[in-house]
Amino acid sequence: MDYNRVRENAKEILSPLCLVCKECNGVACKGWVPGVGAKGTGNSFIRNYSYLYKVKVVMDMIYKEEGQDTSISLFGKHFTAPIFVAPIGGMDINYGGKIAEGEYHRRTLMGAKNAGIAAFTGDGANDILQ
Repeated sequence: MDYNRVRENAKEILSPLCLVCKECNGVACKGWVPGVGAKGTGNSFIRNYSYLYKVKVVMDMIYKEEGQDTSISLFGKHFTAPIFVAPIGGMDINYGGKIAEGEYHRRTLMGAKNAGIAAFTGDGANDILQ
């Protein structure tokens, strides 16, 4: 499956709550829904994206080829990289119910486990809004 097919699938699954922008920076969906477009005004998502966009890794180091260790130990656990899946909940609200809450969490938790990282789950936004 190529990138364009992934985008087509995403548009089919996430529409109309996500625009599947070429650059997911939070501007087009600012404040739409808690989770996808960020909570409230959405400014935190946009600021975080803007800051991270400015970070550039300079790959001009010469070093002895011994591989790189990106692992980190936190919370008494060892992870392969300091990368974690963000907590998104409320699949009915955020994704139009096209994937069940439990199934979404199962997939993200298993994917994170297989990658050697951690995933955080949502907080049950559906319960609060009903």
